[in-house]
Amino acid sequence: MKKIILAFLSAFALFLTGCATGIAVQVQRPAELDLNGAKSIAILPFQDENKGEISGSFFSIIFMPTAGKSDKKDIADFLTDKVTGSVAQSGYFDLISSSVVENVIKNNESAPCDVYLTGHIDSFRTRVDERREKHQDKEGNEYYVHLFRREVSFAIVYQIIDAQTHKVISHTSERIERQSSEVDAMHNVPSAYNLVRMDIEHTANRLLRKIQPYTETLSLVLLKDKTKNPAMKQADTLAKNRLYDQSEQLFLKVYDETGLMEAGYNAAVLAEVQGKLREAEALMKKVADESQDKKAYRALSDIKEEIAKAEKLRSQLENR
Repeated sequence: MKKIILAFLSAFALFLTGCATGIAVQVQRPAELDLNGAKSIAILPFQDENKGEISGSFFSIIFMPTAGKSDKKDIADFLTDKVTGSVAQSGYFDLISSSVVENVIKNNESAPCDVYLTGHIDSFRTRVDERREKHQDKEGNEYYVHLFRREVSFAIVYQIIDAQTHKVISHTSERIERQSSEVDAMHNVPSAYNLVRMDIEHTANRLLRKIQPYTETLSLVLLKDKTKNPAMKQADTLAKNRLYDQSEQLFLKVYDETGLMEAGYNAAVLAEVQGKLREAEALMKKVADESQDKKAYRALSDIKEEIAKAEKLRSQLENR
């Protein structure tokens, strides 16, 4: 048994050492929408006025309209707090009081912000289904177990509006549907809010990406050296230790001396990791043209995309 375990560990260690070096780097992305250089924003509270519908087709349906109304309010409040808190924390916008903006809009006056966000919960439905499951004990006696499951469905609808022109910049509707696992007691059935909380958070994050720059993890992989060049191994070790500039220079030296495609490719990737996108583009283009390797052409396309995103971000920041 010990020999089997040792053999497995040895094979696993060999697998790990044979893996290509991966690098994860945090990059800032531009907001997805063009808000015309908006500097200030108001997040109006999400509304839950739409009447929820409750329906069902299972063996037994347990109706809880009061709980549904409470869940809708919890969902709306969570969205409002999540988006407002994130905007305030980022500092990208001047955050204007929602109550002030609501009042001036009601009075048909000029809003003290560049854009504002408004939204609501639509077509809210929630139900708890009950079914009976037949069982048999050791003596052959039949008995039934009652099982409960909640289903929730609704849409989150929101608009981003130019406060001066009242033009709708963006209109979005996201459908959320979720079903809980079956439980054997009614009191163990999760509330609609708790069941969809993670979905709501994902929706809020997608909304935030539309209006302000955000951070994303970019994962890049260095190519393995098949020539067993000691300098390539040293450069790879430097990269694993996050000494990216030293690693880049050593890979570049190997490429200049030997023309090894993997060396040039890795040097270009490390330039990209350090934010030297134009240098990375020029080097990867050279590597791709000389080697005609598909991996290099795909990497070149990715670098060009990174440059486009970086330029969009720069433009957004400068226009404000």
